[in-house]
Amino acid sequence: MLINLDTHNIFVEDTKRYLDEIEKDLITLENMGADIAKPFAEKLFRSVQVIKSSAGLLGFSNIKELSQKLENVLGLISNGELDPNPEIVNILLLGFDRVFQLIENLHKSNDMEIDEQSVMLTGLTSAVLPDEKKKSVTQIRVIHIPSDKHTFQISEFNLLQVINQGKNIYILEYDLIHDVQMKKITPLNFVRFVQQHGEMIDSFLDIYSVGTLEEKTSEHKMPYFILFASSLDKEELSNELDLESNKIHDLKNELKDLIKTQGKVYSSNSECNFIESNVLDQNKKKILSDLTNEFSFAYDSLVSEMLEKKDSINSITLNRIGMVLSSLKKQVNIEYSVKASDALWKLVRKVRDYGYKNNIPSKLEIESSDINMDKRITCQLIEPISNLIIKMIDSINKLQNNRHDAKIKDSIQIIIQIIEEDKDIIIKIYSKNYSFNNEDILLDLTEEQKQINALNANCSQEQSAEKGVVLKVKLKQAYSILDGYNVKIDNQDYIFPKTYIKEWILNTEISDDIIKQVDQNFIILVQEKWIPFIDISSKIDIKDFQYFLNKKTIVICEVGYIKFAIGIDSSKQSEISVVLQPISKHLGKDSTIIANCLLTDGKIAFIPDMGYFAYQASKIKIT
Repeated sequence: MLINLDTHNIFVEDTKRYLDEIEKDLITLENMGADIAKPFAEKLFRSVQVIKSSAGLLGFSNIKELSQKLENVLGLISNGELDPNPEIVNILLLGFDRVFQLIENLHKSNDMEIDEQSVMLTGLTSAVLPDEKKKSVTQIRVIHIPSDKHTFQISEFNLLQVINQGKNIYILEYDLIHDVQMKKITPLNFVRFVQQHGEMIDSFLDIYSVGTLEEKTSEHKMPYFILFASSLDKEELSNELDLESNKIHDLKNELKDLIKTQGKVYSSNSECNFIESNVLDQNKKKILSDLTNEFSFAYDSLVSEMLEKKDSINSITLNRIGMVLSSLKKQVNIEYSVKASDALWKLVRKVRDYGYKNNIPSKLEIESSDINMDKRITCQLIEPISNLIIKMIDSINKLQNNRHDAKIKDSIQIIIQIIEEDKDIIIKIYSKNYSFNNEDILLDLTEEQKQINALNANCSQEQSAEKGVVLKVKLKQAYSILDGYNVKIDNQDYIFPKTYIKEWILNTEISDDIIKQVDQNFIILVQEKWIPFIDISSKIDIKDFQYFLNKKTIVICEVGYIKFAIGIDSSKQSEISVVLQPISKHLGKDSTIIANCLLTDGKIAFIPDMGYFAYQASKIKIT
């Protein structure tokens, strides 16, 4: 299938990556002020075009529409018609935040509201235009698609933007089946390829002309039309895009009234070249990480058993397993390793937004040289560290307000310094150029400490005459991290590894006719097959039939070729990453528990040994 779930998943991952870069670049753009580097602004502009064009191809109209309005404002900034002051950047950031929310709810995105952001962005676009051009923002031009009953309906403003740059406007006519699918090109890579040679103003996928399976058609087609602007002439475009000349329709006659009214023309010598990024399969990467953890658990258990039996652990086989495990761990660490300054960049945005909303001029700088960290850890550090920084800003602001000699409040400068120390990473947070004269301003770290402890790390603070309060977060360089789901069974928290979860059966779907008892065991009917129940709570003796019916959810797990069911009381079916910690000594002999971790609320969660349960399930005879 040409456009499927994998295509949507890649679009989500790709767009989130673009949005992260756009967020960083917008803050940089704000700092540039009126002295904008045009290539930098154009890079931002083109990134939004990729999001818009991909969303249009996949049928996500709200993402496409909002991206178009964001693109309009960025185009004005790129052309020097609009200065990226804090108010304008704030509107852009809110717009991109909404795009992110749409991406997070991709298949509901077309029904979500975007009016608030659209009104602000449209108003911003109109505000800077001369009176005679203001109406172009809302004036719609209808452009008929050749040999097709459909039309493009595009604002004259968008057309004038590219005409003013001296670009030609075309309609490109593609067939996604013959020009894309049969050439084994993914739809999103196709969009990037076309974008290399110009600007996709709008696009239209004529899905209705494909027909149905019942209809008889001479050939299968999926027409895809692109309203395209490029500095290339028709012949050059045909060569670059490998598209027949009769499939490129020049619109200079249709738009001659707009072209004639524009006295100012800019030439464009080159187009930005977007190179296809290597989109990693996140799911496979997580599976590799989880299986490496399981391998590590098995290896540790084997070594422990051999030590208890006083067997030699210097066997060639065991050493070979240890070498493979070490290589796997190294590979997992490489896959998740990112520059600390890049991974923690969200903190800059959070400090900027907090200062902007509360009228406390604040700025954050990150000093980390080339130190790398695991991005699953840095992702979980954003919230507690940003809360710590906000507490520091509030404390400094309070001191400034209390100083009678302070007529004007200084901008608050926060520094995050990341250093390596032995096998640890130390994150220091302090304020720049402030002396606190031994004033007692220690901060309450209670809630943040819980979140940081969950990462097998700790947080402390000290006072310095030169730097005031200095916060320190101390983390390990290497972690064992598990991706899974937090569930509750008999008031105890567990983390079920994502790798083994295949299905969730809600209580509304559970009835006594799909559960039955065989000898001393219970089994459940799933997809016309009976599979065994496994009880992981040591408090419950499996004798009560009603016990399973009372469970709110049944989780279907699969380890290798063995399937089994576990009844749980509650679950957050959103994935979390937890840091594995050495199992408590009193649980060391419990074969059902393989590891434990701390949750952000300070509670302990156990990781059940799915391999052990699969082994138990394999011994249950189902008749």
